[in-house]
Amino acid sequence: MPRTIEELDKLIETSDDAAQVELLTRMKNKIVQRDAAVEKINAFRAEFEKSCGLFYEALEAVSTADDYSSEVDARIAKSIDEHLRAADMLCRFGNEHGFGIAGDGFGEKHLFPDNDDY
Repeated sequence: MPRTIEELDKLIETSDDAAQVELLTRMKNKIVQRDAAVEKINAFRAEFEKSCGLFYEALEAVSTADDYSSEVDARIAKSIDEHLRAADMLCRFGNEHGFGIAGDGFGEKHLFPDNDDY
């Protein structure tokens, strides 16, 4: 486009017709405006593509964190379920059926998991 603008400038300088000069000047201004608009669009596109890339990186990081959180949540839920089942068995059958008695393994593991002395 700079070559086209240079050619228009030469035509404007050499022209004797005022109407032609006005027309050529308007054409030159339109070309300059379009060039400026194209530059703005290209700058916007570059920023947009950069933002999209950052967004997808953040999305992947969140997804990875969610996957880890889901695994932790599943382990916690499993542990809670095991403890609730043990408490249910203890409530249903009591100590006389071997639930929650020292040495039976079941009660020790589920009801008192951190008790080393039991």
